[in-house]
Amino acid sequence: MLSCRLPSQAGSFRLLDCGRREDMSIVERARALLDEDPVFLDTETTGLGKNDQVVELAIIDRAGKTLLDTLVKPTIVIPPEATAIHGIDMADVAHAPAFGELCRELRRMIGKHPLVMYNAQYDLRLLRQSACIHGLSLDFSPNARCAMLLYAEYHGDWDSHHRNFRWQPLEKAARHCGLPVPPDQHRARVDAELTRKILMFLAGQAGSP
Repeated sequence: MLSCRLPSQAGSFRLLDCGRREDMSIVERARALLDEDPVFLDTETTGLGKNDQVVELAIIDRAGKTLLDTLVKPTIVIPPEATAIHGIDMADVAHAPAFGELCRELRRMIGKHPLVMYNAQYDLRLLRQSACIHGLSLDFSPNARCAMLLYAEYHGDWDSHHRNFRWQPLEKAARHCGLPVPPDQHRARVDAELTRKILMFLAGQAGSP
């Protein structure tokens, strides 16, 4: 089996919280991030573990235009419990590209754009794991911004034990922002769009397209 060393996550996400600064409000930080022309990424996967892989991947731009929306064929079986969440099974990915075939295109699309995800630490890890399976290295942590952390601060549910703001599920965050949640939530393109709209809401631009 191919052995691949994954980079340590500790301390590697300098701007995961969308550039938290004491002298900037949440609205100001969200607007500043949008001004940087970000792209938004979401994945669906075989599971949550260290050997799990991406089975669907979507990237959209600041205006909501789809840059990439594809199923991905993993090297392991998609378990029923994962299919129960996102609806993707092995028949769906039978003719999909392998993750290794997408890495060059991912690097080109993301480039130097800020890369906004909802739970960025998870998506980054699954991207790295999926690339590693194919003997490739893929690390977008320098680009990464986490809308989940920014929204958690906005939501304001402080956890005194862990000394941070409690994370809120994407669907709950979207509903709290007054956003309609499509019935096919838990598909990559839909969740990337919800993430984009949550950031727009935090920037005070909820009425924008």
